[in-house]
Amino acid sequence: QQGNRNEAVVDQWGLGNESSQYQQGNRNFASVTQSGLFNYAEQTQLGNRNSATTVQLDVANESYQFQDGNRNSALVAQAGWFNYAEQTQVGNRNDAEAYQTGDFNTALQTQTGNRNYAGVVQLGDGNTAIQTQVGNDNTAVGTQIGMDNMIDQYQQGANNFAYDTQLGSDNMITVQQYGSSHAHVGLQVGASNTMSVYQSN
Repeated sequence: QQGNRNEAVVDQWGLGNESSQYQQGNRNFASVTQSGLFNYAEQTQLGNRNSATTVQLDVANESYQFQDGNRNSALVAQAGWFNYAEQTQVGNRNDAEAYQTGDFNTALQTQTGNRNYAGVVQLGDGNTAIQTQVGNDNTAVGTQIGMDNMIDQYQQGANNFAYDTQLGSDNMITVQQYGSSHAHVGLQVGASNTMSVYQSN
């Protein structure tokens, strides 16, 4: 810890759980809660008034959170085996949330800019969600229930909105938004469906 009034909290129960926390700046908050076996959490905060929280239950889950800026918020909650979450925030007032229950799910969230929101909910096994935001005031939400589904949302610009839901197995949604004020809502139910969206101005 380097700076003033930073807070880092770790609670771990079980065997072989590990955590790493680094804070540079002022009034940052980092919290890790792990219960089970061989879970790993890593948190890095550079700047002021950032908040990072990780909760992991069961076996061999991994969480990586990196914040560079001010007033960013990152949350990872995982239960199951071998789930993986990675959140990167560069800028100010970004918000990223990832909730995963099951086994072998992956959530990758990257935010560069200001006031972006990224949210992922995955229930099942082998699901993957990738959210990339470059710019300001973008919103990306992905929900997957089932097995081996994938959502890839990319937003570059300002005030873009993407909301995708998949129920079933082996479904894929790819969204690309360039520019400003685009909106997309996608829903797929069943198996082996594919959706591709491109918006630009």
